[in-house]
Amino acid sequence: MRMVLRKSLLMALCLALAATFSVAAPGGQAAAKSKKMKMPTKLTYYRLDNGKWVKEYTKTYKYNKKGDLIKIKDSRGDGPTTFKYKYKKKKKVSGTGTGKYFRGSYKFNKKGQLVSARYHYLEDNTNATYAYTYNKGGYLTAVRWTEDNGEYLRHSGVYNYTTSFAPGGKVTIAASGKDYDDIDRSYTWTLNKKGLLTKIDDDGKISTFAYLWKGKYVKQRIGTVTYYDGSTDKYRIVYKYGKRKASASRYYKYINEDPRTLIGKNW
Repeated sequence: MRMVLRKSLLMALCLALAATFSVAAPGGQAAAKSKKMKMPTKLTYYRLDNGKWVKEYTKTYKYNKKGDLIKIKDSRGDGPTTFKYKYKKKKKVSGTGTGKYFRGSYKFNKKGQLVSARYHYLEDNTNATYAYTYNKGGYLTAVRWTEDNGEYLRHSGVYNYTTSFAPGGKVTIAASGKDYDDIDRSYTWTLNKKGLLTKIDDDGKISTFAYLWKGKYVKQRIGTVTYYDGSTDKYRIVYKYGKRKASASRYYKYINEDPRTLIGKNW
């Protein structure tokens, strides 16, 4: 059961970036707001194994006529996971997640920021809830989490967030707090001026990302993970695009699999 709870806490930490990143890269994204770009409809994930790229799973995205994302289907694991979104006056107001072993629900405020996430894990009847706090500038400052089975098992904690900016548009978001086992943990995410993820520091496990372009569109993303013992793994995402268009700022979020836009995504 602890593995399930750890996974849900990691998911919450990733979701916690929801609104922080939405205002974290004003340079490239703000300048591109007026431009329309094709939205990705399929992402295919590969892992490098003995010098060959091996397909692992796919994700498909579905949009409404306005270019708003309304459904994600993830093929990994023991069965497909589906996330759906509802909108009101062009703002995302709620979402649901459904998988073989869990049910999830998400709520957003009037600014479109994620304010709560709830999960119920069917296999061992555990629950997890997360509350998100923002400052006046719209930046995420804290995530409060609680996990229990409704009876004797209960854990809770807080992760605190800071956002910093560097010349040239680079943005760094740092999080720190205690995990399920009451151990201090820290995470750092680095984005370039377009808002694309370039580096993750997960308590010393480093992931870096490079992008291959075709014109103004990202064709592939190559990720390299360096572990504590110096060993590495490589991963690749190949993107396919459809006819639906939306702002360039939203395009970069989708390509980046940004948790502020894609609930359920783990960085």
